[in-house]
Amino acid sequence: MVDTSPFICTYRLDGNGGAQSLSIEEAKQAWKSDESGIWVHLNRNDPGGQAWLVDESGLDPLITTAMLLPETRPRFDPAPGGVIVNLRGINLNEGAQPEDMVSIRCFCDGKRLVTARLPRLRAVDDVRAALEAGRGAKTPGQILTAIADRLTTRIGELIMKIDGEIDQMEEDFPPDETLLGDLRRKILELRRYVAPQREALARASGDFDETLDLRAHSQFAEVRERTARLLEDLEVLRDRTQILRDEISDMRNDKMNRAMYSLSLVAGLFLPLGFVTGLLGINVGGMPGVDDGAAFWIVCILLVLLGIAAWLLFRIKKWL
Repeated sequence: MVDTSPFICTYRLDGNGGAQSLSIEEAKQAWKSDESGIWVHLNRNDPGGQAWLVDESGLDPLITTAMLLPETRPRFDPAPGGVIVNLRGINLNEGAQPEDMVSIRCFCDGKRLVTARLPRLRAVDDVRAALEAGRGAKTPGQILTAIADRLTTRIGELIMKIDGEIDQMEEDFPPDETLLGDLRRKILELRRYVAPQREALARASGDFDETLDLRAHSQFAEVRERTARLLEDLEVLRDRTQILRDEISDMRNDKMNRAMYSLSLVAGLFLPLGFVTGLLGINVGGMPGVDDGAAFWIVCILLVLLGIAAWLLFRIKKWL
């Protein structure tokens, strides 16, 4: 097995679920001789891999250009001599965010397969492990479907994890709004990548191209259905996070409304008292009780009675 750049690994499939690891030179020779069952997996960022792809692979420039583009959406399109497949998977590398999807570029002519990636993809590691255990794909086309299957499985595992986090937030309501916002951003980013991937897989599962064998086409159809279900799950999760946000907003508005209502009641109770004390506080002649020592206490008693009357009125009107 070759784990150094530019060739990450090279295999000759035995047609029974196993594969023989090839050296770089053996892989180049097998590819050049148009041998069947060859899989070459490249580091797309390595100059050596780029040089082999452009100058030695014999592939059409349209294909090599598509495989080396800096950014591209998921696709499954016919190309000179085969099909170009671009898929995305979650980033499980250390220090990376899973929702920061990474892509794998593929070209298959029915007999040979070349794939290229930048960061490591665990889905490809799963396919390699199955081949080395003798229970992997039997044709290059089935390698493609196996990669798509593992990418979809990894995305599904992440979605299940997010679903569990939302369940916990619903149980511990109200949740941390920062965590809820981060979770919603993850969901929206995943949906942005999964939606075009579903469309690409829809094309892959059609019978418009004879490059892939019928089993590979049927497997792509199954992967497409699973991807469609994952997209539906993401939409449900997005709606659930929106409901949580709405409930938090409603709870906050309810608290504010109750506080404003309480303040309004207090203001209403003290309004007549304030009117009376304001009236008695004007500095003009003729104010009653100015020379009476008991006038202050009489006014206090009247204010208490007025407050009680206002409180009874509020109770009768069911404002309290």
